Amino acid sequence: MNDRLRRRRWTAGGLMGLCLAAVIGMAAVGSASSLASDAHSSAAGFTSRDLAVAHAYVGGKEGKATLSPIEVGYINNNTGPTAQPYLETATQNALNLVNNYLGGIAGHPIKLVSCSFGGTAEQGQECGTEFANNPKIKLVFFPGGTTGGPQLHAAIAGAKVTLCTVASPPDVDVQNGFCTEGGALATGAIASYLKDFVDAKTVSILSIDDPTLESILQGEQQQYAGLGITATIGFTDPAATDVEAPLVAANVQTTDATLLEIPLDSPCPAYAKALALLNVKTVISLSTCRAADVEQALGYIPPWTYFDYGQIAQLPDPTGQMGVFLDAQKAYHDNASGQNATQTFGTALLMAKIMNEAGFKHLTTAAMSAKLKAFTGPAFLGDPVLKFGAQPFPSVGSTRARFFTYLGNGKWKDATGGKWVSAPPAAG
Repeated sequence: MNDRLRRRRWTAGGLMGLCLAAVIGMAAVGSASSLASDAHSSAAGFTSRDLAVAHAYVGGKEGKATLSPIEVGYINNNTGPTAQPYLETATQNALNLVNNYLGGIAGHPIKLVSCSFGGTAEQGQECGTEFANNPKIKLVFFPGGTTGGPQLHAAIAGAKVTLCTVASPPDVDVQNGFCTEGGALATGAIASYLKDFVDAKTVSILSIDDPTLESILQGEQQQYAGLGITATIGFTDPAATDVEAPLVAANVQTTDATLLEIPLDSPCPAYAKALALLNVKTVISLSTCRAADVEQALGYIPPWTYFDYGQIAQLPDPTGQMGVFLDAQKAYHDNASGQNATQTFGTALLMAKIMNEAGFKHLTTAAMSAKLKAFTGPAFLGDPVLKFGAQPFPSVGSTRARFFTYLGNGKWKDATGGKWVSAPPAAG
C-alpha cells in the first residue's frame, strides 16, 4: 500500500511539474560526484559535414581539449522504473564531441558533476545547495523538470545559470534560468493543430487515471471550448490491458479526433489495440507512444500523428544537425535515443556555444546569463527561434511544437509541412 501511495504521489507531483511532456522519475539523491568523461576520440561515425555543422554552431577552435576541465553541475534521474538514463548519455555524447573535436572551451573540456534527484523537496534542496556552494561549478544543466524543482531553484537563488531542455512549471520564471523547450507549456499547440490542420469540432482527450491529470485535462477542455471544439475527457488505469470500454465512453468512435496525453509509454500498447479494434483513424499522441518499447510490444509503431519539440530522425534534415546527433551515437554511445534526447543533445551544444561566446576567462553567471538573454536561436535540433524574457514564461525560449504522422512501413510525413505550431492566444 505504501509503495502504491508513493507511486501516485510521484505521479501527481511529478506530472504537475512535467505535466505531459517529459517524465523524469524518482531517484535517491547522492552527493555530487564527477561523471567521468568518455575519452574515446575515434572519428568513426563522424563525417566532415557533421564536424562542420557542429563547429559552425558551437564555435571555438577545432581540436581536442587537453587543459583543466570546466565543471558543470548536472541533474538527471538515472535509476528506477521511470528513469531516463539515455538523457545523460545524450548530454555526454554532445560534450564528447565538443571536448574531442571542437576544442572544448579554449582547450578546456567540459566535465559533468552529477547529482541525481527527483523524489522530494529535500533532494532538490540538497543538490541546489551543493551546486550553489561549489565555486568550481560554472553552470547547472538538466534535461527536464522534476519534483524538487522549486527547492533546487530556491537553493541556487540565481547564483548559477541553470540551463535545461524541457521546462516544467517551477522552471518558467527563474533568476538566471533558461529552458529551450516549453514542455507541457507547449501542449497548447495541440489545440491549434486540431483547429487549423484537422478542422476538428469534437475531440476525445484521454490519459491515465490521476487527480492532477484530471485537473489539467479539465482545464484543456475549457480551452478547447474557447476554440469551438467540444472535448470529452476520459481516464484509464495505467496498468490496464483492456481499455476499450473507457475509450468508448469518451466517444472515440464519434469525435473528429482522439488525443492521447499519456506521459508514460507503458499504457500505449493497450490504447493502440483498443483504438485499432474500434477503427479510430485520427489520433494525436505525445511522442511517448512511438517509443522503442511500444514498437517492441506491438510489433509496429501506431499509425498516428505525434507531438514533438523538433525534428525527428526519420525525416530528412537539411540543416545536417540530426546527422550530428546520430553519428555521435556511432562514435560514442548508441543508447542515447528516447523522448527529448535529440533536444537535450542540442541544449548541451548550446551550453558550449554560450561558454565560447562568453570566453573561458569570463565564465561568470552574469556573462553567461547575458549571452543567453541575447540569444534568439536557433536551438540545435529545436525551434529555430528562441526568445527569453517574454511573459508569462520568461525563462522559456519556445512554447512551439511540431507534428509528424507515421504512415506505416517505416514512412513518416511532416503533418504541418514544416511549420512550427504555437498555442492559441490566451483568452482575454
